[in-house]
Amino acid sequence: MNKLTLIFAVVALLNGCGGSETKTTPVVTNPDQTIPPTKVDTLPILKMDGVVSLKAEVDTETVFDIEEQDGDALSVVFSNPPNWLTYSIVGNKLKIKTKPTLFALGDYDLPFTLSDGKNSLAFTLKLTVEDNPAKWATLLLDEQALHGVWMNETGDQTFSFMHNRQGYWINSNGEVKRFAHSLSYSLALDLSEVGCRAEVCETLDTMEIRPIAQAGNRIRFLVSESGKEDYSITLIKPSMSLNNGAYTIKNSEPKVSYVGVSIVDTTTDESSIQVSYDIQANGNSSSWYLMQTAYFPIAFKGGATELPEYTYQDSFSIRNENTFELEDVQVTYRVNANIMGATAQHLFVEIETIGEPNNLKGQISDYSGLSDLVKQRHFVSLLEKLDAAPAIEFVPGTSYLTRLYEKAQTISDPNYYGGSLTFTLDDATTGKAYVQKPDLEEVFTVPFNYEFEAGKFVVTTDGQVEAKRFYQFPNGQTGMTLKYTHPETNTTSYTLYAVKPVNITANKNDYLGTFEILDNEYEGEKRYFTLTSDGKAVWSGALDAIPRFLTRYENDGSLSLLYDGYCEFPDQLFDDCLAFSKKTNPDTYYLLNIKLVHRVGDHYGLAYSVNSTYGFYNSLRSLKKVN
Repeated sequence: MNKLTLIFAVVALLNGCGGSETKTTPVVTNPDQTIPPTKVDTLPILKMDGVVSLKAEVDTETVFDIEEQDGDALSVVFSNPPNWLTYSIVGNKLKIKTKPTLFALGDYDLPFTLSDGKNSLAFTLKLTVEDNPAKWATLLLDEQALHGVWMNETGDQTFSFMHNRQGYWINSNGEVKRFAHSLSYSLALDLSEVGCRAEVCETLDTMEIRPIAQAGNRIRFLVSESGKEDYSITLIKPSMSLNNGAYTIKNSEPKVSYVGVSIVDTTTDESSIQVSYDIQANGNSSSWYLMQTAYFPIAFKGGATELPEYTYQDSFSIRNENTFELEDVQVTYRVNANIMGATAQHLFVEIETIGEPNNLKGQISDYSGLSDLVKQRHFVSLLEKLDAAPAIEFVPGTSYLTRLYEKAQTISDPNYYGGSLTFTLDDATTGKAYVQKPDLEEVFTVPFNYEFEAGKFVVTTDGQVEAKRFYQFPNGQTGMTLKYTHPETNTTSYTLYAVKPVNITANKNDYLGTFEILDNEYEGEKRYFTLTSDGKAVWSGALDAIPRFLTRYENDGSLSLLYDGYCEFPDQLFDDCLAFSKKTNPDTYYLLNIKLVHRVGDHYGLAYSVNSTYGFYNSLRSLKKVN
């Protein structure tokens, strides 16, 4: 074939293919060979089953075998292991080394992952740590190490240890006990009622706590309680954080209606702490005792709290024919308080008092018994948080019993308002209060404006505005706060007064008879009030006590009593005896005023006021007529 024929043959071949599409055929270089499959990773198998049991303070190594068919390098990661556990992989073995502490008792579920570099598997290591009494330590805690507020890990038990070897225990049921304790390898706690005086507390039960382990701010104790098996508890000293709210000094029973309160509000400069302490003197045949209350304004600085020193002066007339006869002993007291700890519901306050005699000649030791007046003493106060109560739904036209005003401290000040007090709301914005002066010689009205603001009762009188908050007493009553600033020390304090609608108008016959006081503050002792038809009354612990106090029925339906008045003649009238007592013995008598505000059957509710040169207080008392 010549060249021309070859060219045409090629053209004809192209025309036969259409000239616009090219098809290719894959070339197989080795038609007998197949493509190899992808290799599948074989997951490792960890041979681990059941729960690993450990003993505290014992070194233990636990080994688990791992099957790894592919020869891959293995790794393991625990998400949050305890600091007494370490782990590693050596060859095809997982090694767990442990030495749990005496604080690490209990069950653990520890998640971890095992990886061969390609895939990961999730597992859980189950451990249980048992106690090891053979490793318990013998610890002697000094007072400084023990001092403070301690809580268990679940937060439902609290122990407070004060410098004077007193403290409080709040158990898991919320019951509060006061204790005095020894300081040794084992602490013996004598448990008593929370409201008792340290010198006369009756031991109701005992508890022994023995420290068996200590680590940082944690101490583990072995606890022995009567009637229970021994158990251990771990106590931790938490950082102190004050919770805003109103607190009251914790009493044995929720009885009293009159309560001085501590207000904690870290957002303002109007916070104060109320504490209680006592002063006393002892002679050969008599003893003398007085409970005092002090308020400390709180300064909040950088999260810390500061309480200033509180100073006051008191005078005493103490006679004991066997040892001394002294009148008008003047003593200046310096009172220091320190908030040593706080929980969600309690404040723990330590108080130190030091008395300095101003007018004694010679050494204080020359006057047997008076040394108690001036020696350094320590006290503890437990403050319990009050629940916020809903604001009372005041109804215009209705009268209510509570206190609204307080301007001065002493009964001799003309601005001092005492006695019974009720107020009536005239309409939705105005009202008037009926105030009886402490000398019981004048009753006057004070007009005021009011409004409700975010659950507060805002009262305006004489251009002064005060927002009153509502809190619930431990006995369930609703109380309203009254702020008071001492005119000399400028110390701010708060009082909580129960608020009740007045639903009865009393006459003199309503007070006749003998009544048992149901909300009595005297532990283990009944108290009675008796009024006879000749106008004599008595407030006593004896049912058959002879009435001797003079009384006067007031225009507002209340009854006034002259308590321990000194009368010139035995049959002197109330007004004459009051005038004589004011002139000759102004520091020794009290004026009591009671007003019936509720009555259901034999149960009576009385507004109760006490006024003297030392101050006043108001409360609501529950009584039951027995005769």
